[in-house]
Amino acid sequence: MDPQILTNLLSPLLKFSYHPVSMKKANGIVLDKSGKHSYNSPASFWVIVLLHLVSKILVRVIASPLAVVARSLKLVHRNQFGSRPFLSLFQAALFLVDSQDSSAPGV
Repeated sequence: MDPQILTNLLSPLLKFSYHPVSMKKANGIVLDKSGKHSYNSPASFWVIVLLHLVSKILVRVIASPLAVVARSLKLVHRNQFGSRPFLSLFQAALFLVDSQDSSAPGV
């Protein structure tokens, strides 16, 4: 498959700032959480939303440059780890452990 096909499809959408309705639709799957005494509350369920792949790619193409601008203007808090390059849950856990060690009395 030629990657240029996807670029050719998405370019007009970006040029005209248009997000087709068909790409805004998603399929949702509702799963019961096990071990709940009652299923009368929405908190008793997991909802998994399945978006169309092309829509995910379009959002990623738009969000990536915006994220760079936000970081350069310091609009993102330094403790924000999600959706930032080279930062993960592992780094967040290390930061949390390190910050608790340094705030301990007598350290």
